Amino acid sequence: MKKLLLIDNSVGDDYNAVAQLSASSFPIPCDTVNLYAGDPAPSLEGYTHLLSTGCTRSVCRPEPWMEALEDLFRQALDRDMPLLGICFSHQLLAKVVAGPDYVRQRGAPELGWVEQELLQDDPLLGPKGTLWGFQYHFDEVCPLPPEKAELLVRSETCAVEAFRVKGKRAWGLQGHFEESVESGRAMLSHHPDLAPLVQNASAPRDGGIWPELLARFCALEPGALA
Repeated sequence: MKKLLLIDNSVGDDYNAVAQLSASSFPIPCDTVNLYAGDPAPSLEGYTHLLSTGCTRSVCRPEPWMEALEDLFRQALDRDMPLLGICFSHQLLAKVVAGPDYVRQRGAPELGWVEQELLQDDPLLGPKGTLWGFQYHFDEVCPLPPEKAELLVRSETCAVEAFRVKGKRAWGLQGHFEESVESGRAMLSHHPDLAPLVQNASAPRDGGIWPELLARFCALEPGALA
């Protein structure tokens, strides 16, 4: 039986990582842990899928609890588990796969509702074409070695919006496709000084792909990609 382990990387500030990830929205059973809050790192035995959320902490400024999350990522990759990392976790997955030199602080944050280019058909993100979704990040993934990961999505303001680990059912997504227009606006409202940097603030556009993306992820079977 499939079962999802959800890593909630909330740290008790204005960002509630699981507010848009209600347990009732998951098509398979789900357990949630928060390593930052002191939950012990669980065994992956009994789990078939791993999803890890965003976080307002920075991969570029490591904290001890992040090491436990990195180790879970390595275990999931070794087991060929379907793995999905969002924003902070996208960056941490890149660090695990390619090393710390492949995550850096941006000169300016990427914020707002961003037009993105999906470069090829993908079993998680769907058909090649344009994606719209909410972005909120101050760090970014550098272009990854092609033998380590495959670039899937880019935009005019970020070179690596999504990647897939080479040969694995493991994805990093920079964007917050799980956030609605309303929740995205709420996140931005905490930083009014950044308003001039917000893309499409007056006409936010969300592609609404999250329910289908999540369903595709949970439908994946464990095992490496051919």
